Amino acid sequence: MTDQEQITLVEKAWEACQKLLPPEICASLETCEEVPGRMRKEDFDVMHFRIRPKSSRPKAFWSASGCHYQMCVGPDGSGHVCGVNFTHATRQKATGSGQYLPAVLKILKDLNPPPNTFGEPQKKGRDGSEYLVYECGYRPSIKDHLYIPIDQAAKDLAWLIESTLPKFLAIPDAC
Repeated sequence: MTDQEQITLVEKAWEACQKLLPPEICASLETCEEVPGRMRKEDFDVMHFRIRPKSSRPKAFWSASGCHYQMCVGPDGSGHVCGVNFTHATRQKATGSGQYLPAVLKILKDLNPPPNTFGEPQKKGRDGSEYLVYECGYRPSIKDHLYIPIDQAAKDLAWLIESTLPKFLAIPDAC
């Protein structure tokens, strides 16, 4: 798949997601970058689009690099060809230096996700960083055929944003 094909799929998924969100939530969001970006590591190569609220509530919580919702398209090293997630960097000053972790974990663990989508929140890290990630990945549905389920990814991202954003915005400032 070419870079442009990946970018087009990520943009289509975000457009579809916006149509599924209530207008007041959709109007409160912004993308963290103008165009999808590339994440390339030894075990994955994906195009991604990061989304966060325009509001800075709670203080030192949302960050383009450390706390956002995300849509990814491309091989991720675990057999997925597409995914959506919420990511919260737990050690970054820009995201509260871990002070919000208990509240974030509670919100995510109390969710009732659609069947066969999101698992438990997981702590991940590379190069000394630590992230709490709540994710849903999609595998190709037909062997040896690259089918990217953009509509389902958009639906799951809309569910994730609608289910968590009001709760994250209600977290009291920690710093």
